[in-house]
Amino acid sequence: MSASDIEWVNMKQADAAIAFSKGDVDAWVTWDPYTAQGQVTQQAKLLTNGDGLSQNRDFILSTQQYAKKHEAVNEYLVKYLSEDMTWANEHPKALTKLLTKALGMKQTIVAKMVDRRDWTLTPMTKAIAKEEQTIADVFYENDLIKQRINVSDDVIYVSE
Repeated sequence: MSASDIEWVNMKQADAAIAFSKGDVDAWVTWDPYTAQGQVTQQAKLLTNGDGLSQNRDFILSTQQYAKKHEAVNEYLVKYLSEDMTWANEHPKALTKLLTKALGMKQTIVAKMVDRRDWTLTPMTKAIAKEEQTIADVFYENDLIKQRINVSDDVIYVSE
């Protein structure tokens, strides 16, 4: 099987969740907590998880203007959130309880998400931008995005 054997359909996550649950699509490329939700509520089988391809990352975004003007705030934010992520890794049960309430999802779904995740925060580096560029290139080459992007154009490195 190759990528040409697949009919790609770009949907918002809520629409994709409904389409998957109704059987309107055979597979769903998504992320947690939606992956965990599909596994718990629909007994969906995880076909692949991206191990060896990329890290499971979230990003903190601001405008270029704000980030350049407030470097001290950026550094403080990374330090403060890093402490939070250390707490999250050390207290998975408490984190599950907090996220269950915040996300309004079943505890079993949130627990699955929390258990398979390393809650580590690191500053944006050139290596991470390169990893994200590889993903963007794959999306472009498979017509999932319409124009080629250069990830580095939109990154301010808080740390190398």
